[in-house]
Amino acid sequence: MEYLVLFGIFYLMRKISSSKKPAPQAISPKDIKDLINKAISKKKRLRIGYECYKNDIDHTIVSNRVILPLKIDSGDKFVGKKYDLNANKLYLNAFCELRDEERHFRLDRIVSAEIVC
Repeated sequence: MEYLVLFGIFYLMRKISSSKKPAPQAISPKDIKDLINKAISKKKRLRIGYECYKNDIDHTIVSNRVILPLKIDSGDKFVGKKYDLNANKLYLNAFCELRDEERHFRLDRIVSAEIVC
């Protein structure tokens, strides 16, 4: 009986992990900015790898997001948002499908990107 339960768990874990989309390949910052501008002009969605800093575990992780990019601008242009943006950095204003709201992504933290059809 235990064997069947373990086999079932193994089967389900394998099924779940094989159904996930692979993370996009890492590309240079210049190529990422060019790809973002292309997606903005063609109104296409992007799948990005975004480096997030987690205070509670004191290191960075890469979060995979699907976004609809809207515009690129410096942090001082986005005044009145619920969090502070660094005025000296470039940000991508985009609709994030994971959070189901408009978000800002620092360009230097986007480690990979690809256009989603």
